[in-house]
Amino acid sequence: QLGDVQADFGAGLEHLKAAVREDSTFAAAWRKIAVYAFNSGRPTSEAFKAAAEAYRHRGRLTGDELAEVEAYYFGQFDTHKELAVYRVTPGISRNNMARTLAALGEYAAAESLARSEIDKTKAAGRAPIVQLSVNVMAAQLGAGKIADARRTSDEIRRTFPDTYYAEWTAVWVSWVAGGMDSLPAVAERMMRSRQLPSRSVGASLDAQLAGARGQLRRFAALSAVANAVADSARSLADPVLSATGTIVATAVDRRDEARGVRQLDSLLAARPLAAVPVLDRRDLEAAAAYAQLGRPEKARPLIEQFARTATREERLARWDAWRAALGEVALAEGKPAVALAEFRAAAAADSGLLEETFTGRTTARLARAFDKAHQPDSAIARFDEYLSKRMPLTYEDAALLQPTTLRRLGELYEQKGETAKALARYEEFVKLWKDADPELQPQVAEIRERIARLRAIEARKR
Repeated sequence: QLGDVQADFGAGLEHLKAAVREDSTFAAAWRKIAVYAFNSGRPTSEAFKAAAEAYRHRGRLTGDELAEVEAYYFGQFDTHKELAVYRVTPGISRNNMARTLAALGEYAAAESLARSEIDKTKAAGRAPIVQLSVNVMAAQLGAGKIADARRTSDEIRRTFPDTYYAEWTAVWVSWVAGGMDSLPAVAERMMRSRQLPSRSVGASLDAQLAGARGQLRRFAALSAVANAVADSARSLADPVLSATGTIVATAVDRRDEARGVRQLDSLLAARPLAAVPVLDRRDLEAAAAYAQLGRPEKARPLIEQFARTATREERLARWDAWRAALGEVALAEGKPAVALAEFRAAAAADSGLLEETFTGRTTARLARAFDKAHQPDSAIARFDEYLSKRMPLTYEDAALLQPTTLRRLGELYEQKGETAKALARYEEFVKLWKDADPELQPQVAEIRERIARLRAIEARKR
């Protein structure tokens, strides 16, 4: 009731943990602990441990309940193995299967499955489960069905009015429909919420907006606020990951990668990764950051240490971050073909936990790799896709990727002689950075000069 219907995962966890204290072999309770730990943004190791406990005690289960425990366990580290269990067990709940299919980009199948589960729930006279409606909406947004997603979001607010998801899903719709222009109002609304997890999302949105606008000092300050709110909410809190993203975005915007490297060195010295469980470490993300800052030689030891110390299941559980880090290193070393292969493997391999389409990160990485491989048409297609086909969670990287993508896309169009398209992207960039920090204004002036030159070319054409 608390978790599935009211989406109060923290309160639900308290009851579930009390249950396994009384019976440590209660497999179904362990599985639900894993679900609620994931839904509330708890450390990955917490969810993985609970799923593993459920799997270890699965001998007490039979039929669909057994299959559900097995599927959820495999879903911690192997996307295709998880789907295989769902496909051979028709009677099992398809909610998690729907989520996984949507994460792989199979939106129509995901929406159909989630809707069928909703119908089954209603037919059985049971209370609706909020996550099913969330998965319907996520699939609709992935497919670009914004009007349908808006209706589903409204339905979620009516049916589950006091839940975190009722507010968070409205953020997804606003972002996909309105992009950067939607962020200020959405962030303000979320930060006024009565729920701490919602305020955490709002604070993070506010920080990303400042970073995307080139307001780097505000970005750093607001990121610290977002971390503090997330810590209070006991969810979605990962200060190392947040700080790493802030460092990379700020260094790239300032064109001062050396400063970023020093900051990353200091961050990792202050928060040693060795003491953190493998599944919760941000060593692979730090490796990717070093590579993006032009120091692949600092990245490789972190990746090698991960591969050496992680178990097989842990390596598969972090498959997407592992392959992405290897791809970033290859890109920094001037090996774009290797980078392309690694980036694709992060999202489309035969094993491992695959990167979700909802983040849009694979699209952005492939664009950069095609660019480095001197394949401008493919790079343009991917950059355009990243900007034009917004995914529900791409706002999480807005600080870094919005300005850099707009500017690079303008440059690529200019190089191709497609003046009107270059102008459109350059003008978006100037609008985004019109209130950027003074140290970034020379870059804005440079793009303004390009705009003036291109407008003159267009005028001569007419």
